[in-house]
Amino acid sequence: MADDKLLTKEQELVKEMKEKISTLFDFENDEQNILKFNNFLKCREMITSKIKDSEQIINEMSKEIGSLQNCIQRLEEELKEKSSKSEKLLEKEATKRKEIKDLQEVAHGLEKEIEQIHEQSKPHEKDIEIINKNRKTLKAYKNMTGIKWNYAVSSRCQGVSYNNTNRHLKHISYPMEEAHKLWTDIEESGHASWSHITQD
Repeated sequence: MADDKLLTKEQELVKEMKEKISTLFDFENDEQNILKFNNFLKCREMITSKIKDSEQIINEMSKEIGSLQNCIQRLEEELKEKSSKSEKLLEKEATKRKEIKDLQEVAHGLEKEIEQIHEQSKPHEKDIEIINKNRKTLKAYKNMTGIKWNYAVSSRCQGVSYNNTNRHLKHISYPMEEAHKLWTDIEESGHASWSHITQD
């Protein structure tokens, strides 16, 4: 009886092992499993190739990114330099504008001063009347004496004596202390009519 029991247990063990082996190796579907395994290998090879291609692309892109970063850094430095120059130019422009504004204010002030001086330099009616009277007096003296004075010279008695009758023309120039000699020149000029000679 004991031997029968041992035999039964061994049979059960063998049966159990067969079942486990059959679950691990399905001999009926070996061809399908082989095909699946081949497909798996092909997929793995294709994926591996794509991974390598992707890694190469990533490496190239990393290089391009590095180059772009260097370019960006260089452009940022140039922009910073140009911004600094632009700020300096703006400061200079502001300074020049202030100078122009100050000069315009000075010019405006000078214009007002010129206008005031011009207004102040205008002769009054009384002064104009005196000037006209003196001009008439001087013209009468010239007509009577035949002498046209040179008023630009203040240190001497200087001018021209002219007689329209005998066409007598004489330049006169005496020191102030010898002004009495003019009477001789007037006498020499004679009593001619000088009314046609005008002095502006």
